[in-house]
Amino acid sequence: MKNIDWKNLFFRSILLCFGGFLIGFAIAMCSVSGFGADPITVFYEGLSQTFLISQGLASNYTAYALILIVLVLDWRQLGVGTLIIPFFTQFGINFGLEVLPLLSGPLAVIVDLSGLVLIALGISLTIYANLGRSSNDAFIFSVSKKTHLKYHQVRWGLDLFFAVSGVLLGGRLTWATALAVLFLGKIISFFNEKLEKVFKLKTS
Repeated sequence: MKNIDWKNLFFRSILLCFGGFLIGFAIAMCSVSGFGADPITVFYEGLSQTFLISQGLASNYTAYALILIVLVLDWRQLGVGTLIIPFFTQFGINFGLEVLPLLSGPLAVIVDLSGLVLIALGISLTIYANLGRSSNDAFIFSVSKKTHLKYHQVRWGLDLFFAVSGVLLGGRLTWATALAVLFLGKIISFFNEKLEKVFKLKTS
């Protein structure tokens, strides 16, 4: 216990919680813009409309469904952060949808694009905190390990599943979703590099 750097742990915990909240708030930004966001958000929207639940609750149910699958595939991918992130993401979505007005026109485009960037930043913060993979990434790494497929191959497959399922459930598939599939990973990598330079913390 004496070897634990409590200050570093507390700082990383703050990053994790804020990152989870930021992901949720950014999803809400994309939702009120009318253009949507990444494929998993399309799935959240579909679940929300079909089962008459909030998008925040839909995100929580999806996260814990993935966690149950990962427990079978490779429980080592999970950590305390895996369980914490969904709660803050749910809060961020619900809070954002309450305080943000519905938008249209050029402002809606700006807000949607900003939301996509903030989703990437939020994901990067949770990765940098290094307290456990998100349920989405834990699932991807588990399947990748079991099937020997590359990370991006599994991610594309999961994105396709979320997009198709979300549309069938009533979610919206837009140009923003295509942008997220193409560029979200690169934006996350960009933020990962910047966070390393700004905070200079070891996360391995």
